[in-house]
Amino acid sequence: MATLFAAEIEYILRCAEEKSFGRAASKLGLSQPALTKAVQRFEKRIGATLFERTTRGVELTEAGQVLLQSVYSLSAKIDDVIEEARDLSNGQTGLLRLGLIPSISDPVIKALFPKLMDERPAATLKVELESIDVLMRGLQNSDYSLVVCPIGDEPPTGINVEILFREDFFVIVRKGHPLAEKQQLHLEELTDWNWIRTERNEISRKIGERLFTSRGLTLPKSQVEATNQSAIMTIVSRTDLIGFASHSSLHSLEAKERLVFIPVEEFKAIRPIGLFTREGYVSSVTKRAVEILKAVFSESKESKESP
Repeated sequence: MATLFAAEIEYILRCAEEKSFGRAASKLGLSQPALTKAVQRFEKRIGATLFERTTRGVELTEAGQVLLQSVYSLSAKIDDVIEEARDLSNGQTGLLRLGLIPSISDPVIKALFPKLMDERPAATLKVELESIDVLMRGLQNSDYSLVVCPIGDEPPTGINVEILFREDFFVIVRKGHPLAEKQQLHLEELTDWNWIRTERNEISRKIGERLFTSRGLTLPKSQVEATNQSAIMTIVSRTDLIGFASHSSLHSLEAKERLVFIPVEEFKAIRPIGLFTREGYVSSVTKRAVEILKAVFSESKESKESP
């Protein structure tokens, strides 16, 4: 460890994030030649090449990826030690850094507040709404202690996940749309309509597309793509495009006023929502938040299943 310096590590991290020595130098307040020389000195010190040049900038080599992952892991362990020491010295005060995707923020926040504040009045609670990619990176980097978001194909290394609930999806159309009077739909009725969909790598889109292809159906034509649920709802409300939205979106008064939500048999409980924490130390207030959420959503599930 004596051969590793904090400044050099910061340079490597910034270059890896920006994928460009020029942009990294600008963010660090250095000239590009100075940053390049610093990285080269570091590579010589450890005896490995960390970056390779591409047409788009720079990419980490295999050795660079291994080093970066080790740095993240070490940083997480140091954060764990600091957070555990803080908890032990302050009793049950603690810090909860909660990350959520916007579409499910309403029921999660209502489940936690004010109950968690009443139980832990000395705790510090921070809540941020971000995309799934940002939340997962933040959790790995110790920016969050708890993340609630959809579960993808495979959780990142060093992350624990358990299912909180499974969410229904609905077809959404504008009021007055030819489908608006339908009480329920099936996938076969949707293939001839033009859709607005989320970005290609978004989990709910992947799930929806798998439902069509697994039944041998042609995917609906995607005429518009948007990255934000609010934008999707606005566009649907002003056109004959159809889209789909989560059960959590029903909480939006704006959506209720402008849109019709139509159940689809095949869309029931299709998106698993998970509780994500890092491996290692978990603060007492984070553990309590997990317990509250599991209890609330378990009760919600039981009430839905009751006759």
